Amino acid sequence: MRVLVTGSAGFIGYNLCRDLLSLGHSVIGIDKHSNDYAVSIKENHTEELKKFKNFEFIKLDIVNDGFASILSGQKVDYVVHLAAKDLYYDSHDRIEYSPYLENNVIGTSRMFELAKTLQAKKFIFASTHSVYGVTKKGIFTEKKLIPQPISPHGASKLAAEHVVHYMSNFYELPSVILRIFSVYGPGMRPHTVIPHIIDRINSDRPLELYGSSSQKRDFIYIDDVISYIKAAFNKRLKYQVINVASGKSISLESLAGEIAKILGQDNLAVAINRSSKDFSKVLVSDVLADTSRAKKLLKHSPQITLEEGLKKTVVWYLANPDILKLSA
Repeated sequence: MRVLVTGSAGFIGYNLCRDLLSLGHSVIGIDKHSNDYAVSIKENHTEELKKFKNFEFIKLDIVNDGFASILSGQKVDYVVHLAAKDLYYDSHDRIEYSPYLENNVIGTSRMFELAKTLQAKKFIFASTHSVYGVTKKGIFTEKKLIPQPISPHGASKLAAEHVVHYMSNFYELPSVILRIFSVYGPGMRPHTVIPHIIDRINSDRPLELYGSSSQKRDFIYIDDVISYIKAAFNKRLKYQVINVASGKSISLESLAGEIAKILGQDNLAVAINRSSKDFSKVLVSDVLADTSRAKKLLKHSPQITLEEGLKKTVVWYLANPDILKLSA
């Protein structure tokens, strides 16, 4: 099959492309190599993918309308739209929201139009657990919960979901929205919480967390996310919204303790400080997914336990200390 992947140089995109290419599929990768984190990481990912003869790369912003001419006359089987703006830790007292709208809403509409032009069989959109926001429910459920996002990422992604819903109906193009929870694994973005914890514990420095150490997250290993995306290809789904998560929650304090044990250190001696930046307005304290729809519709469940995934992640980062330094 032939698959178009936006955000091909990112963490999920790179791993998805590499997996598909290794199976012999053809992939068109789109990425602008944005500087939201080290551009060298994305450039290296792209160069690795270019080693496959069945990979075609287009360096272009998803809000650019030049795709129509570049891909004129071509066809694909699936479009996986992963490209997005999702970082909001630049400032804790002011949010520049327009870039989120441009990338996550307008960019998504352009990619859907491109999917229709390329005669794709299905449009797969990577959304986020951030769309749920603050809720009195103890678990995030796709059908029984009205999303109330509190972050610019979550709000813009929810708007993009509405775009996908409308365009899917209008064009009669089957679409699957995957609300992906906290993805981790070897090669994950260096400034995120798990690499930060690895770096600080390994160098005997206190953690600096945005918010309380008691806040909980639902972590899912990268290989499981790739499996969920591939499972969505062949399932006969007209339009669905599906959580992609482990269905288990862990506090950041406990997460730090688990990583400390893997590093051979006393988990009770981990020092945790709260960052001077206050991001409480955009952080949800407890995150836990209902994964029953994924099991029912995609016939898939996570295969990698948190313990196993953390061990693989720690080993990878310790073997790549230059990358780990970027999380400092």
